[in-house]
Amino acid sequence: MAVSTHLAPLRRIHIFAGLLDRELANVAKLITLTRADAGRVLFEDYEIARQAVFLIEGRIRVEHTDRTEAWLEPGETVGARSLVEGQCINSRVVCETESILGVTTPAEFATILRDFPHLRTAVLAPKTRSLEPAGPPVA
Repeated sequence: MAVSTHLAPLRRIHIFAGLLDRELANVAKLITLTRADAGRVLFEDYEIARQAVFLIEGRIRVEHTDRTEAWLEPGETVGARSLVEGQCINSRVVCETESILGVTTPAEFATILRDFPHLRTAVLAPKTRSLEPAGPPVA
């Protein structure tokens, strides 16, 4: 997908919100947009992250011990914190609906953080809405 078509969807990702268009264009070169079917498992419990995933469209379910802990909405990220901290993801993460994702490898994400070190702060910021107790799906 061309960089120009990457910019609008990536602009919606919370950690990229403050980037200038030229900066976001550089980030876009390192992110692959992909479609994921409902039910696709992105991460298993206690798995070392092998990618950072940016939710463009759709809904992701975060489960722990067979219980839904949270739903992630467009603009949210999963796996990035694990890549930065070098720790396992302690939840199973599944696409609840068909979703469009931006995906980076650990090396690509490391390049993004090297080029834009202030994004590390956004990745490590205290968890907010997405990690509050899960409520019922929004209709």
